[in-house]
Amino acid sequence: MSVKGYLVDTVHANQPFETIRQAHMENIKVGTSSSEKQLLSNSSGLGAFAIKAGIVLVVLLILADLLLPDFSELKKLESPKTKLLLLSFVQNPQALFKISEIEEDEGKTDNAIREMELAVGLLEMHGASKQVIQKYADRIKYLKSKKEDTDSTAAH
Repeated sequence: MSVKGYLVDTVHANQPFETIRQAHMENIKVGTSSSEKQLLSNSSGLGAFAIKAGIVLVVLLILADLLLPDFSELKKLESPKTKLLLLSFVQNPQALFKISEIEEDEGKTDNAIREMELAVGLLEMHGASKQVIQKYADRIKYLKSKKEDTDSTAAH
């Protein structure tokens, strides 16, 4: 009878769980190499891993804090020039039309005019029909007249 068979035969159903677990661990250790035995007996491996992982996490958080910009400084990027640069990435005239409507509702007529001019530029660049371009141009005229009315009312 092999050692493994002997250990299995010595474990009975009426023995306490701890005795069964110890027999099972002995059974595993019999057929393992010395490095595997060291891994099985080394219970501090998980603790060492947790400490190393914690150190790495702290270092990563410190680096992220140093490398990420201060988000309060991003408010400086809200200049008209920067907004125009960002809007130039929008390649959909209908999206610019909708943005223009939102800006108009918020009372930002200058911004609404700018977005409509960008939309007309895109339409012309892609060879849209004169009717479509005229629709956008009519909105620009409407917004400019609205701005003039607002400016003249504010001057009085």
